[in-house]
Amino acid sequence: FTFAIILIICTFIVRQQINHAQNRETGYNRNNLVYHLFTGDIEKNFDLIKNELLASGVASSITKTSAPLTQSWSDGWGQEWEGKDPNDKTDFFRYNQEGGLGVTAGLQFVTGRDFDLKKYPTDSTAMIINESALKVMKFKDPIGKIVKDNGESWHIVGVIKDFILTSPYEPTRPMLIFGAKSWFQTMLIKLNNTTSTANNLAKAEAIFKKYNPQYPFDYKFIDEEYARKFVDERRVGTLAALFARLTIFISCL
Repeated sequence: FTFAIILIICTFIVRQQINHAQNRETGYNRNNLVYHLFTGDIEKNFDLIKNELLASGVASSITKTSAPLTQSWSDGWGQEWEGKDPNDKTDFFRYNQEGGLGVTAGLQFVTGRDFDLKKYPTDSTAMIINESALKVMKFKDPIGKIVKDNGESWHIVGVIKDFILTSPYEPTRPMLIFGAKSWFQTMLIKLNNTTSTANNLAKAEAIFKKYNPQYPFDYKFIDEEYARKFVDERRVGTLAALFARLTIFISCL
């Protein structure tokens, strides 16, 4: 009976953790959001692909990023800013985007704005930080402040609300988003929600094959990638429930 009670409690705890993580706000809009890695000639023909996707009505917004919105491919410490504590060793998520990530992903700006190279050519060295990073840097007015990273000076133009980049089971971490003077490996696409997803993907495939014929149209949905974060925990929860039922059954015998 003691073992049965312990397993029931463990199962309840696991279920609660999974439910909490699944119901937690991600901080961005995952609906109709897909990404495609820079394979073959995609980076070289990015502007042509982007313009045709927008003109054909397949997409409502597109931007370059350094990684999918569900993964972190870069982090580090050692950044410098005005008033920084010399003993500060905060490890920041690093993320890059060319411009328009706010609209494409539905990010929420607390203050400031998104990158816009057409209006502000200096946005190539602009930076956006999240609320967690603002707490670390302790800026009263962050807009215009300079942050040095990897030998480059970046000026802050906006602050966004924290969003889940990696694990939904962990607290959000300080994050720095760099402008166009950085590196990119991913194309983030917001599909047009006024037409069917199947129709959008069929048109998109034709456009990608036109400009990148040697490689398949290998897109991935952000919401499906996010759902995969719960696979292991669901498996643990299922096993715990099975063992709990088995133990209760044996106890009853």
